[in-house]
Amino acid sequence: MSETQLWLSVIEDGRCAWPPTLDQLGWRVALSVSQTLQGCELPPSSRSSPLFPASPDAVPPKLDVGTHYIYLLCFRSAFTVLARLVEQAPPDIRSGLFFSLGLASVVCISPHSNLLDQIAQLCGDAPWASEVWRVEQSKIVSVTPQLPPQPSAQVSAQIFEPYHSLPLAQRMTADEFVSSMGLLLPRVALHMPEDLPTFNSIVALAGELLSEMKYVSNPVGTPPPTLSEYTEEDFRDNRALAQMVLHQATDRLIQINAALSYLSTQAFSGAVPILERRSLIRRYSLLGVGTAILALTKISRSIERAFAAGAVETVLSDYAETAAPLPGLDKLPDYDPSGWKDHSVDRWDGKMPIRDLYPKVAYFSGTLGFRESEYSISAAMQALAAGGGPEWSLLTLTHELVHGHVRRLLSLVLEGDPERRPEIAWNEIYLRFVDLINGRPATNSTFLDSLRAIILFYCCMTMTHGSLSRKGDGITAPAGSDEVRLGFYRPNDPEMLRQLLENEYRNINEVLVHVLDLHYFYRSSLSAYVPLIWRSWSIMPQVRGDPRHYILRTLLVAATKTAGTPFSRFNQSRALVIELLSPLKEGSGSGTATVQAALTFLADDVNFSNLFYAFTASLVLVDLAHQVLTSNAIRGRLIGGDPHLTIKSHPALFEEWFEYEMPDGFVDEVVVAPLAYLADRLARKISHGESNTLELETAIIFLACCSHSTD
Repeated sequence: MSETQLWLSVIEDGRCAWPPTLDQLGWRVALSVSQTLQGCELPPSSRSSPLFPASPDAVPPKLDVGTHYIYLLCFRSAFTVLARLVEQAPPDIRSGLFFSLGLASVVCISPHSNLLDQIAQLCGDAPWASEVWRVEQSKIVSVTPQLPPQPSAQVSAQIFEPYHSLPLAQRMTADEFVSSMGLLLPRVALHMPEDLPTFNSIVALAGELLSEMKYVSNPVGTPPPTLSEYTEEDFRDNRALAQMVLHQATDRLIQINAALSYLSTQAFSGAVPILERRSLIRRYSLLGVGTAILALTKISRSIERAFAAGAVETVLSDYAETAAPLPGLDKLPDYDPSGWKDHSVDRWDGKMPIRDLYPKVAYFSGTLGFRESEYSISAAMQALAAGGGPEWSLLTLTHELVHGHVRRLLSLVLEGDPERRPEIAWNEIYLRFVDLINGRPATNSTFLDSLRAIILFYCCMTMTHGSLSRKGDGITAPAGSDEVRLGFYRPNDPEMLRQLLENEYRNINEVLVHVLDLHYFYRSSLSAYVPLIWRSWSIMPQVRGDPRHYILRTLLVAATKTAGTPFSRFNQSRALVIELLSPLKEGSGSGTATVQAALTFLADDVNFSNLFYAFTASLVLVDLAHQVLTSNAIRGRLIGGDPHLTIKSHPALFEEWFEYEMPDGFVDEVVVAPLAYLADRLARKISHGESNTLELETAIIFLACCSHSTD
């Protein structure tokens, strides 16, 4: 296979009258070989997409000579189809066999006009949609699209009540949603039928938000179920409360609209009929990135289904208020986590029904990068070309999706009695916590009380010890002391504690996410996790600008492998991280300087107090996530059912890792566990520089990750 990129481009004449005919448009097709799109020297009116050879026999034909037919084919599993064609197709087909990231991911260029039936016979599958261009001396002279009958878009039973009474800005936001769904649902039903339930859920969710907006705009009668903690009088007597709810619901609907806009332009631009619209991602403006969106969606759904199977949220909502408290919390600020594992959420493993999914709209973003929000998940635009390498790893999605999981858990733990006003519920939480830290734990303490106490105890510790984002106020003990006694902040009123929790909420989420990410997606293998996250972090300028923050995150993850006093755990963690990062400082890669700076920081004892005391404060969160909140049901669901996956033991490291036994390239098998497949591929690349064929390898990974149907 060539190490130089191939580009398929359509060049528009742009000088025709309106409405144009195909002949007037004068569309020409070009195949260019260049490392960059600029090197193709195309006019501004062109549309282009990278094209990749499916076989070593593939040779770009000369389209300016004679007649050629370009077959643009959509298969539900192009990964297996390409494997069969590479294996079984005759040389004249293999020589013109390519693939792309568009929905039409199989591209065959041939002088023969009747290949559709032969391709279907060779691969044992017919494309569900196709488009054939007849090209004479580079000019498109005919376009023949084939689509199945448009299915009726099955929307959930949620029916929007009239919303004309809303204020203008809210009416506009609701109109945007209705219009977006009207365009999207037929396309989703045709091109992404497995994901139609996601959009049914979004319609239902938008209906709830509209009900809230309508009610608080004119509060008459009983509030909707999502506002059940309030009364009609609350909204009538407190217009500030009504305005807050109105703007919060509006903001959420705006977030949904933005995600739908991204999805529409990325998933369906380049769909048959391909020349109807150009993709807004200019580097893929001809065929689009529909297959990459499908892969991103399937990776996300595999994680969401695993979290649904674990149903930790259901455990917290149904059992946490009655289950026995965690031991070892009656002498705060000293605590003993040694017995926590026996009281973890795994007590209910296999006893909880699978909960409903919380699916998110998946898309690529050049500004947000890898980012999770309540309704969406985005991957960095760079991952389209380099997601198969460590720097822009698609495995970064796991960290972002765990953020949503942790946010829901924290919401359930900290919300208090949902039937009571928030300020009353919070005051009760405060009083029970103060009684505990004053040595008077309630006789009816529960598992839920323990979870709250751990989080609030952490918040109080950060005042003197510091955290990921701040230095403590009481750091006076000498560096190297095994006894850390910096005092323990005791809040004087509920508002002070609430403010402290609000300030530390992001740090709490981050620490819990890192520990759960290691457990669920890296098989608790620190030797794989640390190099992989640092290869992805090392290209980020903020890591070089604030190494303390990222080093402390890493030390806390490493603490899951340690035991003993905080001082002992800190030294063990520091030694582990130095050992695992040291191999990454070699070479001339873009991130080696950042890794070297991190190692210098770790080795400098002057930085001891900058890390040690915040590390000590955060250990209780590490122990909470590692001992209490991890679910075997979630971990098992993520890798279950894939015949190619085995778990390999490393006795010297006392760790396990994934071994995905599937050859590189196209294989006539499906990838059932895409995250294990990704982890295995990325771990192999960790000590290597960027490959000349990384974009091709990444494209194959995208096709592999959406090869398995979960319909």
